[in-house]
Formats: sequence, C-alpha cells, structure tokens
Amino acid sequence: MMRVFLALLFLLSSAIPPSPTAPLDEIPETHWAKSAIEDLLRKGILKGAEDGRVHGERPLTRYQMGMIIYRVLKELEAKGESAQVPSQTNLVTKQDIEALTLLAKEYTRELQAIGLRTSDWEETLARYEARIQEAERVRTQGAFRMVAINQSVRGPDPTAGTSGNPVLDFSTGRLLVTGTALEGIGWLRVLGRVAATVEGGADLAAVGQVGVSAVSSYWGVTRPYFTNAFTGLQENNTLTVERLWVSHSPTKTGLSVGTIPSLAFKGHVLKGEPNPVVSGPTYLPFAGMDLVGTLAGKIPITYEGLVARLAQGSPYSARVGGAYFSASFPKGAMGLGLIQASNGDTGASGQVPLPSQNWTGMGTTRTGAGPQQETLWGLDWNYPLNPRLRLRAEYGASLYLPDRAKRIYDDQVSGSLFRFGLSGDVAKIRWGLDLLSIDPTYDPFLLPYPVPPNIPILFPYSTYYVNYYQLHDSLEYPSNRKGFRLNAAYPFSKGQVQIAGELLSQKRSSTAANLSQPGTVEPLFPLLAASDPLGRIESVGLMWTQFLSNTMTMRTDLYRYRIARDSGIAADQIGLMQTNGQIRLEWKPDELWHAFLGYQQIWYEGSLGVGALEVRQTVPSLGLRYALTPNTGAEVMVRWHDFENRLLSTQNWTGTQSFVRLETRF
Repeated sequence: MMRVFLALLFLLSSAIPPSPTAPLDEIPETHWAKSAIEDLLRKGILKGAEDGRVHGERPLTRYQMGMIIYRVLKELEAKGESAQVPSQTNLVTKQDIEALTLLAKEYTRELQAIGLRTSDWEETLARYEARIQEAERVRTQGAFRMVAINQSVRGPDPTAGTSGNPVLDFSTGRLLVTGTALEGIGWLRVLGRVAATVEGGADLAAVGQVGVSAVSSYWGVTRPYFTNAFTGLQENNTLTVERLWVSHSPTKTGLSVGTIPSLAFKGHVLKGEPNPVVSGPTYLPFAGMDLVGTLAGKIPITYEGLVARLAQGSPYSARVGGAYFSASFPKGAMGLGLIQASNGDTGASGQVPLPSQNWTGMGTTRTGAGPQQETLWGLDWNYPLNPRLRLRAEYGASLYLPDRAKRIYDDQVSGSLFRFGLSGDVAKIRWGLDLLSIDPTYDPFLLPYPVPPNIPILFPYSTYYVNYYQLHDSLEYPSNRKGFRLNAAYPFSKGQVQIAGELLSQKRSSTAANLSQPGTVEPLFPLLAASDPLGRIESVGLMWTQFLSNTMTMRTDLYRYRIARDSGIAADQIGLMQTNGQIRLEWKPDELWHAFLGYQQIWYEGSLGVGALEVRQTVPSLGLRYALTPNTGAEVMVRWHDFENRLLSTQNWTGTQSFVRLETRF
C-alpha cells in the first residue's frame, strides 16, 4: 500500500511546483493523515499511477499533503451529481466524508495557500453527506437458495422407499423415499432510516416447491416460519412478510414482530423446536414479538422480552412469554431468565396425547394432558478464576400443571436442573469438565409437532420422545439424567486432535410407579417388568483434523456409544452398542473450487429387552462446490447408501441421493 501511496505522491508533486510560502515540514510515516489517504486510495476515491508502477520516492511535506486533499475535493466538486453513493461499487461513504473533513481541517492553512476557501470545501462535503444520508435511507439486501434432490431406494421389499414404507437413513436419522423434488427460497430485506438514530426494516420470503414433498420435507431448504409445515402453518408456494423490526442505536434497543431469528435466553431455559430438515439451522425460530435493549448504568444490563407462539399439534393453542437479563462484570457474567408457557383452554381436558406411559390423575390413569401451564426460571453464571481456568454454573427450576383447569389432574409438578462446568488450558491442551443433574420432572410441558417428522430415537440416543419437543434444549440437557461430560483438544502445527466422553445414568428408574407420575420424562429406557436397575449411557469420541498440505485437509471422527441397563430379568436387560466412524478429504486449491470425498459407517448391535438389533450402514459421498462470484456458489453432491439388517434381510436396502444446490446473496 505504501508503494502505491508514494507513486501517487510522485505523480501529484511532480506536476506542482513548490510554493515559496508553503510549509515544507515532513510528515512522519505514522501520522494519521497517511492512513486516511491510504484508505481513500484503497476505495478508489483517489487514483494512483495509471500504469500501476512506482516512479520514485521522496519525502512528503504538508504542502504536498494539502495538494492531494485539494485534488480530491476538486474532483468531488467536478463530479457533482454523477458521483457514486453507497448503492454502487467504489462508493463514497459517510466515513469517507468524515475522513476528508478531518483532513481538510488539519490542512486548512495549506488549502488556503493553494487557493481553496474553507467555505468551498465545507459546502462540497456537506452536499455529499446529505446525498449519502438520503441514499442510506432505504436499502435492500437479499438471498436466494435452491436445492434439487433425486432419491432412489431399492430392496427385497418392493415397497421399500415408497411413501407408505420409507426407509431410515441411520447416518442422519431421516427418512428416505424414492422421488425427485425442487425447492427454492428467496429472502428480501428492506431497510430504512426513519430518523438519524432510528432504523427499521422488513424481511420478506418467497418459497416454491415442485415434486415429491416427502423428499423435500427432510432434504430441501428450511422453509420460513410462516410457510413451514413443522410450525403448523401453511406449506403452499407463497410470499410472506416474515418479520418487521425497528431499532434505536444510542440505546441499543430493538423491537421485532414476526419471526424471532435468535434468542438471548440460555438453552437450559428456552430453546424451541428442533429442525427436521437436514440442511438448515438446528432449531426452528419462534414467532411473536421480541424486545431487546440495554439498561445503562455502572453495570450495563442487557435484556430481552418476548411473547411467542408455540408450534404444536393438539386442539389447544400454545404460547410462551418471558424475559432474560444479563450483566457483565469486570470478572465474569451472570444471567437470569424467566418464562411461562400455557395452552389455551378449549373447554375440555386431556387433549394433548401422552407420548409414552399413561399418568395417574384423580384416581385413574389418563392418556392425555392439558390445558397445561408451566413456569420456568434459570440462572447462568461464569467466572474466570485465573487467565487459564474458568468456572461456569447453570441452574433451572420448573413448576408444571398438567391440567390448569384441574378437571383430570390436580398435581403441581416441580423439577430442577443443575450443571457445573470447569474449563481451562494446560500447555497447549484445552479441556472442559461438566457435571450435570436434571430431574425427570424438569420442563415436562408437552409439545407435539404439528406434522410428525417421525425421526427415530437412537441418533445417537434419544433425549426426548419421537414427534414431541421440549421448551429447553433437550439435546444438551436431557431429562432424568445425572453424570459428567469431558472434552479436550490438542492443536498442533498441522491440525488438531479432540476427545470427548460422557457417563450418564438415570436419576430415577423406569418402574411403573415412577413413569406413571404426572410430568415424568423418560424417552429412552422403557418400562421395567420386574426389576429396578438404573439405565446408563456411556460414550467416547475421537476427532482428528490433519492438514495434509496447503490445499488438502483430512477429517476423521470415531464415536462409540453404549446404552445399558443391567438386570437378571431378560425383559429388562439392555445392552446396545453404536459405533459411528467417518473420514472426509477436502481439497481447496483456490478460493473458487472446493471438492470433498467422504465415507461413513454406522453399526448398531445388541439387545433391547427381549429383542435384538444388528444393523450396518455405509454412506460414501462425493461433492464439488464452485464459487461463481464472491456472492454466488453452486454445489453438486452424491451420497450412496448400503443398509444391511443382519437379523432380518428383507429390510436390507440400497439407495442413492443426488443434490444440486445454488445460493446467492445481494
């Protein structure tokens, strides 16, 4: 950059004889004015040598700097209305005008010596600043994403892969059917400056789908909230206004209505609905009203308040409201969250089907719950003990009414969650240890999916019931579990090695007396027949990344899970092993191309009470991405499946998946 800068100075200064009255003081290399000029050079507002070569080097004087600024100001004045503003490339921004103003003030005496009056340059820059503010008043941003999918399934059973008999991809836990689909989504964001410190905007989305919907339901794009079947809303091809929002920058306050894209709430308090679509966010958003901001003070407090609709598939409506507050201290931070969820009362009780064991209510067994109500609050705290050791703690408590109308239940069910974490680094090893304890009655509010995704429970193991979800993050905080998790990572010059492990057990066993208590959550270990052991989950994982060269990377993962329940009663005995290994080679020769080759193999074997399981699936894959432009990319990927059930060969199948994806932003 300095060579270009000096070349520019040579061109300008060689054509200008030094003024006998101009100051000839040299400017230090570290002077802020040089950085400002270099920024203008980089933006193209200043032009260097036409042939791009350096013609010489000479000391820079204040007079020469004043001459450079004079040339810029005169060029802007000459361009007039044809000058570029922030909707174009090489744009002149508000920050550029501010930089030029500072430069002109710093070199006022030099500009006056050249013959430029202060009022002239002030008028020129004020005119540009007004035009920039007008150009920034309304702006647009957008994105488009499209995916085409072709799937083919074959097996001994001629109905395998049909909509009535889909097969299960054990590598993702999603269903596969034979068919083709094309699905696309377009986003448009319109932003406007309402006042000097107030901005607003609207997010619009348009979706379209043709082909077999059972294919795109799991493998297409994640649809917007208001056209997503898994949120219980229409799924036809349509245009929707997804979100309206306004923000006030001095107070960092924002209000949005519609889709709530992200939450400040911690996961042990509120997380939401897991996304059944493979290629998309892990969780679907909420929709409602959301207010965020900062309360000024000696210790600033950030806050979020929301009222949102809950997606659920029962005759009741469901909603959640709450607030989250957090504060950062010189050492550490703390947060407090509080929510309440409830069903609307339709006049009848018990219309939310129980996902598993019946509950005992008012003297008899019940098969449903509702209208429900739950209040949940949680604390989170982290504190650095020293620069290399950090402490973290989370606590949550819930109070659940399975029937707030008290027609079939009169229970008030309480539960708690606690997680204590310690993390740090020793030499180059980063490590973390978590201890957790979560009651079986923590956050039992039942939320069935509006459209059942039918994702099975063993991936890698169930943390909640099939076709239901919890308010909090059940993947990270599974109910009725206690134990610890451990992880460590060792980075080296050519890659990184990570290990992870966990040892969890039930807090309460799966006896009939325990499972029939209202509000009890136990999705993995089934009802015991005649014994009383606790189930266990043991896992260990190894992740290895190796940079083979500047363009080639290898990633290898190996996980092993054991789900066990020891009993002398055969019906209560569980010993299931899952091994999941994969290797992936990535080749990226430049910024345009990215190729990858993968291979994954999954084994399940063992006993589930009186039954047994022994299956294997292999999934080779091949893909290629290409950046058409800096904002546009295309991808082609193929996956081959080979599934073998060694105890029931009629369930064997093979299949292929082909994907073509296109994405652009503007």
